[in-house]
Amino acid sequence: MIKGKEGIALILAIIFMLAITILLTSVLLLSTQEVSATQAYLDGTKALYYAEAGVEYAQARILKADEDGNLNDSFLSELGNSSTDNYLKTSFSDANVRSVDLNVVRGSSAHRYIMSCEVKYNKTTRKITKEIRILYPGLWDKAMASEGEIKLDVNKAQGGNLVINGNIHSNSSITSKDLITINGNVSATGSIDTQINVSSGYSKTPNASRLSFPNISFDEYRAKSTYVYNNQTDFVNALRNGQIQTTPGEVTYVYINGDFHLANIQGLNISNLCITVNGDIHVNNTSDMTIDGGSKMVTFISKNLKYNNDAKITFKNCIIYTEYNTDFTNMKADVTIQDGAVYARNGYIGLENIKKTFTITHGNWGYSKVSHLFDQYQVESWSDASV
Repeated sequence: MIKGKEGIALILAIIFMLAITILLTSVLLLSTQEVSATQAYLDGTKALYYAEAGVEYAQARILKADEDGNLNDSFLSELGNSSTDNYLKTSFSDANVRSVDLNVVRGSSAHRYIMSCEVKYNKTTRKITKEIRILYPGLWDKAMASEGEIKLDVNKAQGGNLVINGNIHSNSSITSKDLITINGNVSATGSIDTQINVSSGYSKTPNASRLSFPNISFDEYRAKSTYVYNNQTDFVNALRNGQIQTTPGEVTYVYINGDFHLANIQGLNISNLCITVNGDIHVNNTSDMTIDGGSKMVTFISKNLKYNNDAKITFKNCIIYTEYNTDFTNMKADVTIQDGAVYARNGYIGLENIKKTFTITHGNWGYSKVSHLFDQYQVESWSDASV
């Protein structure tokens, strides 16, 4: 009896030891799998971030090239070559990055660009693909641009003169009754009068492609404005009393309901303001006046701009953007727009019967000066692939 019991105890001990061994082996196996899964997840996450970084790098380069006027097939080819891959891999400063493959191609229609970046991190590979569409290509390098006609006409008998230093474009036609020379490229979707010349090194291009203009939503500008005024008097009083606070280098949005007369802000500081006028802007003052936009440019957004004064006015670092017409017809005192531009989204630009000197100089600014106003691009698609 005793020997039999001892045999059963031995068998039970062996079975128990076997069960413990199996259990420990299972726990160890599961732990190993969990560690591997966790490591794979971490590797995949890092590969994703690096792939996204590659795409964002390509996008930034494309947008900068568009602003500088260098966005062409040669640029895209260089952006997608092996030297860029090596640059990105080195910049990540991570020895576990096995390879980087960045590709950039044009999309199926104009101004679309597809960027893909595949990153292998240890044994995990992720690929990000993003397509963007540049919204207003070619607009921001224009000193003047309009949906309608650009009318150029000087009254030489009264000392009229036009000095245009920069590119101009009309989605209609550009007309002139007098011989005018422009220091810049001249293009129109329609015709360009033969009286318009361009100086050496520039071009005159009729039947050109249309330009696109940003939409103006006065309600949206009102919603984003820090300061909203029912009329111009309230706005001017707020300026005089120092009630409008601005931050250097940033833009403060101001919304004014009704018409606005520029003479009312003579001598007041409006640097770094984006002024939206839900009405017409009237250029009328009784003494010489300078409006300086400062580092980010002053932007005047309105339905129309109408000139009706007899004193000099200078716009420095200013953009005039109208929903309809910008009209300096019958201008009888010097007007200067320095380092700025005039855009008429749905109307014409009128420079007719100019009796003094109208000067506009675009300068070297680009989209970054108006990035607070309008989006430069739109994302068309985005995808993430695990390989």
